[in-house]
Amino acid sequence: MNISTTDLARGREIAGRLLDALGIEAYLYELEPGKAVCQMRVECAAADGWKRCTWDVATDELLASNEDAGLRERLLKSWSDRLDGCKRR
Repeated sequence: MNISTTDLARGREIAGRLLDALGIEAYLYELEPGKAVCQMRVECAAADGWKRCTWDVATDELLASNEDAGLRERLLKSWSDRLDGCKRR
C-alpha cells in the first residue's frame, strides 16, 4: 500500500520539524513517497559549498515520531549523523 496524500503531507511537515531541530543553517529537503519507506533527500550548506544526502526512512516511524519522544530522539540522532557535514546554527 502506498502512503496516502494526507500522510505524505504530515510526513513532510514532521521531517521539516526534525531538520529544524537539528539546527542546520540552510537546507532544502524532499520526502519522496514509497510503500513502507520514503526516500529523504536533503541538500544543505557545508563548509565547501552544498552537500547532498539521501536515505530511506520508514514511513510508519516518521509519522509515529510526532507522538513518540524516544523514536523522535532516535531519528534525530540518525539524521544528525547523516548530515554531519552540514553547517549548524
